[in-house]
Amino acid sequence: MSNLDQYTIYVPSDQKMRLLGASLAHSLYRPRLTIDLVGDLGAGKTTFVQGLAHGLRIETPVTSPTFALEERHDDRLCHIDLCRLNKEASEQLLRHSDDFPGIRVIEWANRSTAHDADLRITIDDVGNDARRITIECRDVAIPTDQEIHALWDEVALPQHIRNHITQVSLVTEKVCKDLLRQCRAVRPRAVRAAALLHDLLRFVDFRSMQGDEYFIPDARTTAVWQKMKEQFGTPHEPAAARLLTEQGFPDIARIVSTHRGKSEDDLMHTTIEQQVLAYADKRVDLDKIVSLDERFHSLIDRHQKNASDPKELAWQESMRLLERNLLPDGLDL
Repeated sequence: MSNLDQYTIYVPSDQKMRLLGASLAHSLYRPRLTIDLVGDLGAGKTTFVQGLAHGLRIETPVTSPTFALEERHDDRLCHIDLCRLNKEASEQLLRHSDDFPGIRVIEWANRSTAHDADLRITIDDVGNDARRITIECRDVAIPTDQEIHALWDEVALPQHIRNHITQVSLVTEKVCKDLLRQCRAVRPRAVRAAALLHDLLRFVDFRSMQGDEYFIPDARTTAVWQKMKEQFGTPHEPAAARLLTEQGFPDIARIVSTHRGKSEDDLMHTTIEQQVLAYADKRVDLDKIVSLDERFHSLIDRHQKNASDPKELAWQESMRLLERNLLPDGLDL
């Protein structure tokens, strides 16, 4: 298990800095967090926080608290600036906000070493008004590849499903790279892990535990599948989420839980990582990367669904909307 998800974004303007801050609000997994913000004077720290506040739907103005030291925006955002304080005064100020119930953002966080940050954001000037932003996330437990493969083996995951989820993980990597290019925050390692686990218990939804044209299980495999079905239930999305939570990965479970992407899941109000996984899953038919239209045509044919069913049409439209939101300029997969 690893808790570090680190990525770098190059930001060319204040407008993109605000966009990055706003997007981070859709990549948070706790209502209560501490975010360290490090950068030289004029690096854009307050601009970033203004974007974050917008993403959190905070309407009160966000200004630099250099002289006020601390500004609170109801119980959702506490904005602290340690610029003028020495180490002792900084740590005393931070102790007064230790019980803040929302997001605590600390500018000039390097002035204090007596607190633990869930996220650390470092802003470096790279010339021509551009900034290099390094975001380190330490709040989400992420399984290693070794742990993921061990789970595959433990549940006797069929090879054709392993092939599918491996392809989905490749799509998520490409989408994440494009989002970072757009100056939008996303956790690449968390999304990749969720992609490699999203169909972990896909077999609990099989019509028969005797297999199909893709895989015929032996007696041991059938027994394992039946045990998993009895223990974690159906359908496979919440079933896998329950198993992953039990394994100590509740946030990966959260990403996995909505990957079907049905319109009633209201994916536009979930985290960016959930959106990426739901979209990527709809771009892979078995083990081939396809268009959304090709994927839905295949699903309709394979499961003998009514192509004119309003629910099916709403599902397809919700995924097209998600594609436009994630990839406004398109992406060649």
